[in-house]
Amino acid sequence: MLVFGDLSTLNARRYPNKPALVMGDESLSYAELDARSNALAHALIARGVRSGDRVALLAFNSLEYAVILQAVAKCGALIVPVNFRSSAADLRHVIGDAEPKLLFAEAEFAALIAEARAGAPAWPEELRVGADDGALPGSIALAAGRSRVAPQVRVDPQSSAVILYTSGTTGRPKGVLYAHATYFRMFMATAIEARLVHEDVYLIAVPMFHAAGMNMALNQALFMGSTGIVHRGRFDPEVILGLIARHRITTAILVPTQVGVLATHPALAQHDATSLARIFYGSMPMMPQMLQQALQAFPHARFIQLYGSTECGMITALRHEDHARWSQTTGREALLSHFRVVDEQGADVAEGGVGEVITEHSRMGMIGYWRNEAATRETIRDGWMHSGDLARVEPEGLITLVDRIKEVIISGGENIYPKEIELLLAAHPAVQEVAVFGIPDAHYGEAPCAAVALKPGATASAEELLALCEQGLARYKRPKRIEFHAALPRNASDKIQKQVLKAPHWPRS
Repeated sequence: MLVFGDLSTLNARRYPNKPALVMGDESLSYAELDARSNALAHALIARGVRSGDRVALLAFNSLEYAVILQAVAKCGALIVPVNFRSSAADLRHVIGDAEPKLLFAEAEFAALIAEARAGAPAWPEELRVGADDGALPGSIALAAGRSRVAPQVRVDPQSSAVILYTSGTTGRPKGVLYAHATYFRMFMATAIEARLVHEDVYLIAVPMFHAAGMNMALNQALFMGSTGIVHRGRFDPEVILGLIARHRITTAILVPTQVGVLATHPALAQHDATSLARIFYGSMPMMPQMLQQALQAFPHARFIQLYGSTECGMITALRHEDHARWSQTTGREALLSHFRVVDEQGADVAEGGVGEVITEHSRMGMIGYWRNEAATRETIRDGWMHSGDLARVEPEGLITLVDRIKEVIISGGENIYPKEIELLLAAHPAVQEVAVFGIPDAHYGEAPCAAVALKPGATASAEELLALCEQGLARYKRPKRIEFHAALPRNASDKIQKQVLKAPHWPRS
């Protein structure tokens, strides 16, 4: 396998009758996935899609999502997955920046598209995901009667496969270009790190527009010739536990909070989860209490923490066997990756020190930002990708992420890493989520402030949370203020918007 379009083609030869994807009562064998994507690719080519063109896709998880991804790849075009939580302004920006030839979208997004299109200077041809709606042809009808043999389009493995847009937490979303060959290195590294086999059954509950949903879940499963169980809609723990039991799921990609919810859910005992052989999680370590609960709830599962980014790809892996001693770290260098932790002068940081994580560009990194040479030059310097993440160097080749460079609070000349305070407060049983940021301080310049959302029905006072900080933090790291919110503001990628929380505290310039 060399390019995305091979994922269905080669497995159609190896496992033609094996279910590639299942959602509800529907399923697609590898032979059907290959044939349907071939037919759609021919239809797209007839509509003028050529190598290097872009095709945008705005949809929820579905079997058809995978068919469209494969079809676009077989045309030599780039898929542009659109976040289905996007605002009209975000959608307008992505469409204007990527300039796709076509936009596939579900009917549910018609109003959002109409609002975005109203202020756009140009707009692509629209096609429906699913059945025709009377106005726009659906992808299934579009492919009807077309050849089910792969189109003869040569695709360079070093060419771009996708444009993934960043979450835009510090400005407009940027398009990240990734090569087919780079993704395949990640698929291979993940397979070896996690001991994956083709008999695995994947839970695909992460949105497919996301890098984790598209590549860690969907494409990794197809790469292995495994079966993917597609979940559409919000994360409902009872539904997820039912899917695990019904389909004997072996592999799940989750965030730590989801792991915690599943491990402590009252319905856990009613579902057989013994098939779960491995759980990938990321974004942060699991708190010790949560990890112990998860290990007890899923005793047959290997836990693997992965750290990476849209731009840098996979950077580290914390293997299951390392959790006994190093569960609160981020992990070791992942297979086929190469990173360093450096100071502001670019020198390697010694054990115990903190510096920026940089990764060798030729290994796992993006090609660059789409039509943004200035941002590319800022991120890729002398062959190294600058992640913007700060990490502490630990013994035995491990690192621990401490924060983003742009989020460090400088108080009286001391660096304060918000993540350290967030992890401490998140351990309180009443806290649902927390975000720490800097606010003005007349004496020290900046001081930490913690925005907290409590769990439904739970109570905790500011004094109680500050007392917890007094027990676990040096004096200069303790929050000056605790704010309570019903929920913390989030962007379209579900990331907490600290700039929204900070804005009321800082005078406008």
